Amino acid sequence: MATYLIVKVVEGLSAGQPARRCTYNFTEPVERDVAWVVRHDVHELVHHEMDVGKGRTQLMVGDLWS
Repeated sequence: MATYLIVKVVEGLSAGQPARRCTYNFTEPVERDVAWVVRHDVHELVHHEMDVGKGRTQLMVGDLWS
């Protein structure tokens, strides 16, 4: 679901919007462009999906707490 939502947002960006500046507040406020925020979010999605897959595998083999 999160991947789908990011794709929909990116598809809706105009040509100039990825260069727009915004404040990214984690872990402290810093100015970034929208393109950076999208790259960062995609990176996070990949890692969280890997974590979910690992947890699912551990659950199936009965080794969730290792």
